[in-house]
Amino acid sequence: DIVISVDIFSDDNSTESTTGGLDAASVAFSVDRFASGFATGIESSIEAICGADNSKAAVCLKSSDATKYTKAQAVGRLLIGGSSLCTGWLFGSQGHLITNNHCIGTAAAAAKVQFEFGAECATCSDPNNLKQLACPGTTVATSAQFIYTNKELDVTLVKLNLKAGVSLAKYGYLQARTSGPVLNEPIYIAQHPGGKPKRLATVVDSGAVGTIEKFSIASCSPDEIGYSLDTEGGSSGSPVLSTKDNLVVGLHNCGGCQNGATKINKVVAQLKGLGLLPANAAVARKLP
Repeated sequence: DIVISVDIFSDDNSTESTTGGLDAASVAFSVDRFASGFATGIESSIEAICGADNSKAAVCLKSSDATKYTKAQAVGRLLIGGSSLCTGWLFGSQGHLITNNHCIGTAAAAAKVQFEFGAECATCSDPNNLKQLACPGTTVATSAQFIYTNKELDVTLVKLNLKAGVSLAKYGYLQARTSGPVLNEPIYIAQHPGGKPKRLATVVDSGAVGTIEKFSIASCSPDEIGYSLDTEGGSSGSPVLSTKDNLVVGLHNCGGCQNGATKINKVVAQLKGLGLLPANAAVARKLP
């Protein structure tokens, strides 16, 4: 007899296996596409844990910081081409998603992505919180319409081709602040570092709340904001949110302590100028 073993990541986390000499008439299913292997393509060299890792599993903040936890529901885990891991987030109310250009840079890449939401463990103490691709959520789409990309800003906008019967309503969506980030404002990052279940980075090594420490650094792209909140490979594409108003102020794309993000006002301006800004994606607000 021949035994074949595979790992399958499915919506309901179930598998079936068979062994031994099956003939063609006995086959009960067909496979139209598959991908093998783990995430060897994450850009760990440009992501950084600054000192100790102070991020926490999102579920750990479910009661103590319900607002951040709720906002983080709009953040998804992306498995691209079966081999690369990134983070993306729902932008506006029409099913659009933003991530980095270095994650999804072409229409061909957008056609082969597992977009997974709700990928978090049930409890804060679950050891799977630290395991890659653990605690699966719901795969809402396996492809997306390629809308816009900009290599310099390291941003890509897609619209999800939702699977039949899927609704995004329970995840909500994030909005960008049109005026962009403010130096020294407190921030947090919702992310899937290393493809692990969702985590929130809110504080730095001293225990202080993370802030925008530099307003213009030469990171992976020119003129990015700098901060010391912890990220890893796979965090690329995460939203940097202001603790003041819970609006997105940056698109995380680079590491090095300080880590860096594209200023979201630049992205909004580009999309608005091209008539591509999704409905309810941006809020015209300035911090006092």
